[in-house]
Amino acid sequence: MSSSTDAIYSKDLADNVTSWNDGAENMFGYSAPEIVGQTALCLVPEEKRDEEAMFVRRVGSGETLRAVETLRQCKDGRLLPVSVTPSPIRNEAGEIVGISKIVRDISVRKKVEQSLLAANASLAQLVNESPFGIFAVDADFRIAQVSVGAQKVFENVRPLIGRDFAEALRIIWPEPAASDFIAHFRHTLATGEAYHAPDTVENRRDIDQVEAYDWKIERLTLPDGRPGIVCHFYDLSERQHFEAALRESEQRFRGTFDNASVGIAHVGLDGTWLEFNDRLCEMSGYSRADLAHRRLDQLLHPEDRPADPGKVDSLLSGAIANLQYEARHLCADGSGAWWDVSVALQRNGEGEGEPAYLIYVIRDISDRKAAQEHQNILMHELSHRSKNQLAVVGAIARQTARTAGSMQDFRTLLEQRLNGLAVSIDLLVRQSWTGASLRDLVDKQLEAFAGGGERLERDGPEVVLNSGEAEVIGLAMHELSTNCVKYGAWSTPQGKVHVEWGFETHDANKVLRLSWTEHGGPPVSAPEKTGFGQTVIKSFVSQKLGANVDLAYAKDGLQWTVMLPFDR
Repeated sequence: MSSSTDAIYSKDLADNVTSWNDGAENMFGYSAPEIVGQTALCLVPEEKRDEEAMFVRRVGSGETLRAVETLRQCKDGRLLPVSVTPSPIRNEAGEIVGISKIVRDISVRKKVEQSLLAANASLAQLVNESPFGIFAVDADFRIAQVSVGAQKVFENVRPLIGRDFAEALRIIWPEPAASDFIAHFRHTLATGEAYHAPDTVENRRDIDQVEAYDWKIERLTLPDGRPGIVCHFYDLSERQHFEAALRESEQRFRGTFDNASVGIAHVGLDGTWLEFNDRLCEMSGYSRADLAHRRLDQLLHPEDRPADPGKVDSLLSGAIANLQYEARHLCADGSGAWWDVSVALQRNGEGEGEPAYLIYVIRDISDRKAAQEHQNILMHELSHRSKNQLAVVGAIARQTARTAGSMQDFRTLLEQRLNGLAVSIDLLVRQSWTGASLRDLVDKQLEAFAGGGERLERDGPEVVLNSGEAEVIGLAMHELSTNCVKYGAWSTPQGKVHVEWGFETHDANKVLRLSWTEHGGPPVSAPEKTGFGQTVIKSFVSQKLGANVDLAYAKDGLQWTVMLPFDR
């Protein structure tokens, strides 16, 4: 008795302590001289004294009681979870004269139980891989899930998943134990009343071996929406193995939490941080110490705060299962970042427990938002350019209609001019409408007319025209080429065209000088009336680009000179 780690003491029926071992002294803090002869009620918390009086009456009447879990009070005032096994003390005449108690400290086991439940709540999706003994029974009283840690118990039950649970228990346990277990499970399924058996010892029927389990059953809602039962159990002889497994499970969770590629945080119901991972610090630019002194809602961009979608009232009330919103947040350096925020509510215990804290999963979507903004700009630009192109096409069509002698001439001329416009647009598209090389524009517009060889001479530095300049100059080049083939230098085998460009300075302003000079062709003269070609190469270029345009009909060939402001 003196060497036992359990507290063993006795008392008479008046509650006075009559014996006290070393285990009792270590557990409660009272030495034997202090407490022997004193009332044992000093060990019983005030709220447990009615319970203690009931135990005394029942044992005093000769009833045999099994171990009971309760609380006892130490000398220093601490409340200690214990398992108490009372038994009667009889005299030589067989009369009950006192009560002997064996008290076992179960505080470590209780902590393990609490940690196990917490791990199960946070990692419910990992039930099937859990090293602990967990299994679930569905509303039809069939086995729904069995964890890795529970496989040993059901090793002789095949098939397992979907098996009638009553049949499975009768394979494993003998009667009347099997029927007793079945009754407890059915009662919990029907009423929702939990049941806990901290010390079940039975001889298994299937392997003829005695095993001891601490098990608890609770009703919960399964994924199919119907009620079911979950059973948590562990072999009392393997407690240390379970504690090690629990630490491993917690390490896995911590590894996932800390190494996630997204920001993860647990936030109290008052909005304060409970914990957050390093990725959230990286996203916000704050150190761990600095971020800890800020609330998440304080990081919201001021313009997003009035319409803050992150209110969790509906989440807390159960009206919604989760919350998701996108909002701008301010980083430590003052820059803004777009975050996609998902919020879930963690409750205490199983099912409809009280709200405990909020789980935030945060992704930085600044790149996606920037891409969307860029796309919006492109769409706006496309709309703007499309309208401009339609206006240009309309002007070309109207001018062509005025000068065409027939419908066939109209179709031919319009097609040629639209093809010329398409050449310029093609060059601009290749450069994402940022501009086009003047050299490429000259080559593309004139190559089909010049016919190769040395009939086209061009000279000038590398110059990039903006989109508007490229469209207008391209149209002008097309009209000059068309007239040149019909009436000018390229209408004879010897005729040539020289295109030259370069930069000059006029009145301190930079100007691009572009010239078209024909020679070797038939004599030319100014036309008697102004046609579309002349309108394009002179008036259109002047009006659209703010350029000075000179058109001369020299004896040797047409000369066209453009002085284009070039302030970039």
